[in-house]
Amino acid sequence: MGSVSGSLEALVELRKFGARTVVTGHGPVAGPELLDRAESYLRWVQTLAQDGLRAGLSPLEVARETDLGEYAELLDSERLVPNLHRAYAEALGGVPGERMDIGALFGEMIEFHGGLPVCHA
Repeated sequence: MGSVSGSLEALVELRKFGARTVVTGHGPVAGPELLDRAESYLRWVQTLAQDGLRAGLSPLEVARETDLGEYAELLDSERLVPNLHRAYAEALGGVPGERMDIGALFGEMIEFHGGLPVCHA
């Protein structure tokens, strides 16, 4: 239940450590270029949200119409849907990190994905 803007702020702070190795919560261990990629993704989500709001589209509609491009290979690409919901909320003046209906968000993620994701846990 984080925030897009809060995540961008966290990336600024993480860069200050000067780490050579970054261990992510989702994805491979790599170098600090992962921070750049995360920032690029988050800014892309913000742009999609702004465009979606101007067009009067819901976050799910935007996600469906979006070519994931360089982000298509990301693990759990259906996370775009709740990320868009968060970006919409923040763009509309919502408090970063405020509660959202996680059940509804998971429902839209499943709808976007076309079914339940495969879990190898």
